[in-house]
Amino acid sequence: MQNAALTETPAPGGSTRKPSATGYVWRSTLFWRMMSGGLVAFATLVITVVLSLVVLGGIARQNSRMQIAFESANNVEQFASNLKGMYQALDLLKAGDFSARFYDVQSERAGFVRRSKQLDELRSQMELPELQRKRLGTLLNRYDALNPQLTDLSRLARTDLSSALLQWQGTYAGQLNALSDDVNALSVTMNAAARIQQEETAQTQEIAPRQIVVISLLGLVLGITLALLVLRSLVRRIAGIRSDIQRLAHGDLTLPDRFLSRAAAQRGTKMFADEVGMLESAYVEALRTLRPPLQQIQQDANRISAASGEISNTANYQATASTQQAAAVTQVTVTVEELNQTAVQIADAAASVAAAAEQALLSAGHGQEAVRDSIIGMAMIRSRVNDITARILALSAQSQRISEIIDLIDTMAGQ
Repeated sequence: MQNAALTETPAPGGSTRKPSATGYVWRSTLFWRMMSGGLVAFATLVITVVLSLVVLGGIARQNSRMQIAFESANNVEQFASNLKGMYQALDLLKAGDFSARFYDVQSERAGFVRRSKQLDELRSQMELPELQRKRLGTLLNRYDALNPQLTDLSRLARTDLSSALLQWQGTYAGQLNALSDDVNALSVTMNAAARIQQEETAQTQEIAPRQIVVISLLGLVLGITLALLVLRSLVRRIAGIRSDIQRLAHGDLTLPDRFLSRAAAQRGTKMFADEVGMLESAYVEALRTLRPPLQQIQQDANRISAASGEISNTANYQATASTQQAAAVTQVTVTVEELNQTAVQIADAAASVAAAAEQALLSAGHGQEAVRDSIIGMAMIRSRVNDITARILALSAQSQRISEIIDLIDTMAGQ
C-alpha cells in the first residue's frame, strides 16, 4: 500500500516528477501526530503563561484598588480637615474675633474639594465597599444642604455678630461639628480599610512568585504527561512492527494477534490513518502474499534437508567403497609387480632355455646321454613353461578383475 503523496505525478511534458520532501512532510499524518506532543506542550505553556498573567493581573487590580482606597481616604480626610477649619473659623464668633477672610479660605477649600467631583466619583467607585459609598453620599448631601446656610451665617457675622453668634450656637455649631466628626470617622474607617487592603496586597505579592512557580511546574508536568500519552501509542505500534519483523526474520509466518483478521487490520488503519498504520497494513498484506511461497520454500527446504541426509549417507557408503577399491587397486598393483617380476624370471628362463638349446645342439653329437639330458632339460622347461602359462592365466584373470574394478570406479566417478 502506497501513500498518495509518494506516487509520482505526471508533468505537463509527459514525464513524471516526484513530490518534494518538504511538501510530503507537511502532508504527513505521522508528522502531525508526532508534532501533536509538542503542540500539547506548547498549549500547556501558553495556558501556564495565561494563568501567570492572571495572577499578575490580580496583583495589579489589588494595587489599583489599594491606590484608589488610599486616594479616597485622603480626599475624605482632606474634606474633613476643611470642615473642621470652617467650624473653627465660625467658632471664633464666641470670642468676638470672627475673621470673614479666614472662614472664606476654609469654605473655599472645602468647596474646591466638593466641586472637584472627586468625592462624587467616589460615590460611584465600585472598588469601595457599598456601606462606605452610602455613608459618603449621605455626608455629601448633608454638606450640600448645610453649606448655603453657613454662607449666609458668614455674611450675617460681617454686620451683626450677636445675631450670628446666637444662630451659630443655637443651630449650626452642632450640625457642622457632627458633620465634621462623621466625615472624619469615615476617613478613619477608609484609612483602616486601605491599610488592610495594603496588607492583603503585600501578602498576595509575597505568595505570587510561589503561585507562578507552582503553576509553571504543574503546566510542565501536565504538558509532559499529555505529550507522553500522545506519543505512547505511536511508540507501542512501532515497537510492535519491529517485533513482527523480527519474528518474520526467524521464519515465523503467523499473523500477530492484533491482525488475526483483515477487518481488525482495517479498523486499526482507520483508527490510526497515518504512515505507521499504512506500514502495518502493508506488512499484513505482504505477509498474506508471501506466506504461501515461503511455506512452500520451507517444505522444499525440509525435503532438501532429508535428501541431503540421504546423499550424505550415500557419500559415506561411496567413501567406504572407494576405500575398498583403493585397497583393491593397491593389491592389483602389487600383483602386477609380481607379474612383472615373474615375466622377468620367464625372460631369464627363456634365455636359459635358449642357452640350453644351443648347448643341446652343440652337444647333440655327444651322444645318447647328452640327448637324455636334453630331454630331461626340455621336460624341466616344459614344466617351467606350464608354470609360466598358469601364472599368465592367473594374471589374465587378475587383469579382467582390474578392468571390472576400473569400470566400477568410472561409474562411481560419473555418479
